[in-house]
Amino acid sequence: MNEAQLKETFEKGMAKAHEHFVRSELPLTIQILERLENRLRGSSAPTGSAHARSLGSKSRSATASTTTTDPLAPLLFQVLDRRCLCARRMKDFDRAQKDAQRMVTLCPREPKGYLVLGRVAEMRGKPMLAHRTYTEGLKRCAGCRDSSEKTAETAYKAMETALAAIPINDLQQQSSNVKRQQQQQQQHPQKLKSRSASPAIGPGVDPLSKLPYFEVFQPILNSLDFKSLLACMSVSRRWREMIMSDDRMISERLDLTINTLSNGWRSADLRWVLKWGAGGARGKKRVIQNVIVDTVRPGHEAGVVEALFSTYSHNIKKLKLNLKQTTLFDFFLSLYGPKPINFCTNLESLILDAPFSTLLLSIALPMFTALKRLEINFNPNITPNYFFLDLSKKDPPSDTRPGPQNLEVLQLFNIAPDLKWYIPKYIRSKLTKLKTLTLSYSKCIQMTDQLEEQFTEMLENLPDLESLTLNAEYLSSSPNMVKSPRLKNLSFYHPQWSSAPRNMHGPEAQLPTKDLRIQYGNITISSGPEFLACLRHLGCGHNLTLLLLENVRLPYLYDEEGYDRYVRHAFPNLQTLSFGGVSEVGDETASAIVAREPFPQNVIVSQTSTSYFGVRALITAGVQRIGIQRCYFTMKQLLEIKNSIELIEFDRFNRPLNDQRVA
Repeated sequence: MNEAQLKETFEKGMAKAHEHFVRSELPLTIQILERLENRLRGSSAPTGSAHARSLGSKSRSATASTTTTDPLAPLLFQVLDRRCLCARRMKDFDRAQKDAQRMVTLCPREPKGYLVLGRVAEMRGKPMLAHRTYTEGLKRCAGCRDSSEKTAETAYKAMETALAAIPINDLQQQSSNVKRQQQQQQQHPQKLKSRSASPAIGPGVDPLSKLPYFEVFQPILNSLDFKSLLACMSVSRRWREMIMSDDRMISERLDLTINTLSNGWRSADLRWVLKWGAGGARGKKRVIQNVIVDTVRPGHEAGVVEALFSTYSHNIKKLKLNLKQTTLFDFFLSLYGPKPINFCTNLESLILDAPFSTLLLSIALPMFTALKRLEINFNPNITPNYFFLDLSKKDPPSDTRPGPQNLEVLQLFNIAPDLKWYIPKYIRSKLTKLKTLTLSYSKCIQMTDQLEEQFTEMLENLPDLESLTLNAEYLSSSPNMVKSPRLKNLSFYHPQWSSAPRNMHGPEAQLPTKDLRIQYGNITISSGPEFLACLRHLGCGHNLTLLLLENVRLPYLYDEEGYDRYVRHAFPNLQTLSFGGVSEVGDETASAIVAREPFPQNVIVSQTSTSYFGVRALITAGVQRIGIQRCYFTMKQLLEIKNSIELIEFDRFNRPLNDQRVA
């Protein structure tokens, strides 16, 4: 191998070692450098006796006579330097000392070799040896003081600084300790041996074993976050065993967010942490309470998904996964087959924010037998984008596997509009125990008679449903789908209501709805009685305690007569009221709200025309909490309001409402 090929081999090997070095993969870096050294030595053909002596002889004089002409010496010197650095970071001082000594033997006129050897001696607690090494290096490399090579000059000056930094007291103390030990060894050899065999606390003895666990160590660990806890587990085997002895240390605080590792998680990191969280490969299986994977390196997403849903699937109870690629799509698709596969038997909560087609719900859901909460933010750009594989066919569904029998909360966001027919079919047939349902489409859809019938049948087959959230212009004509009101919480985003239903639902005191939220609605119901009939049809009566009409223009509610007739008398137990986001709401509306009792204790007039005088009317009447975000006040008025009453602060008006996750 000629000199050019030798240099090319060296550069490729060092570049590969540097990639693993920056990732703190020190053992692998050392292995790569060892292979590089062997390859350089084996590939370089001997050119003469001088060259052979430079590589094989341990004589310093022979090496000194050949290093100036040997092209291999500076390359091996750099390999040994990087390998010694890795060994020092791994606290492997024996390996580091051997590599540093080889650097000095290979290039005895190079000051950096003596500098590295002296630093290793200092790290081992041997200042006398470091002092001798620096002194010898300064003597042998005196010509590098004013050398034209910047590297050699810098290393020489660094060696001078290191020599001057060694305290004289340390040298004297170490010298006296050595003499004392020699004298004691000569006088009482047996006594010294027994004393050094069991030191109280010193090198090789973990001070943790001398501390009371429950009084000192456990309270300290409970105050640490998960990232700091990982660092403590890496200190020693004793620390790891004591931390792992408490099931709650890992199982209740497993947090794999991007803040834990700045460069994202790799599959090896995840397996390593989950192994601890699961009690080890041979230990007892603990249930990991909470796992959050926020960001994964693109090349490691497949390993992370496999580790979560295969290797450790039975140990995870709550999982929140955020991915950027279609790895999850491919994983579940590979598992689909005629026989159902059950895994994640302890998983109760699953939150996915990833490119995940709705096609896979029919494949994935039957595998989560213990699932109670499912939240998915779909990516509508993934194709094929059908809601369920069996229901997308015209023939009767061939897949008869049931969904999760205990699923109580289902929240689906960013659903494609062409899936509107398949959602109620699947929920009606397989998810009959739902208590909370949220359906949010990526685009607006219009409610036809057939689609309204599908949703009506779906609601009738959900006897335990208490909370319903619909988005994207549902109920385009009137809210006729709720024919048997039993829902306690209702939320509508972007409704299109133009007329009120004719049928009612019994006495007002028996209507069940307690929480009604209508936001960003285009409600064109022309009169107050029709709108009140609409609310009655939704189940709003004397039990209603929260009414949010935000960014909804209903002018007949904002004066004293309209509010008194359509709000106060209709909902006498109302505790929280919001007319936010409407410019027609002002001081007159605020005065109408508190004109007579009963009036709500929490009033939100954010992003309205309400001024300081309207707010003062609310405060004087006895309202306990108010929301006034994005209203115009002077600083003096705002400080006076803050000192008089508690403010309601929220960010509902700072982001699109269809992005909110309503439980």
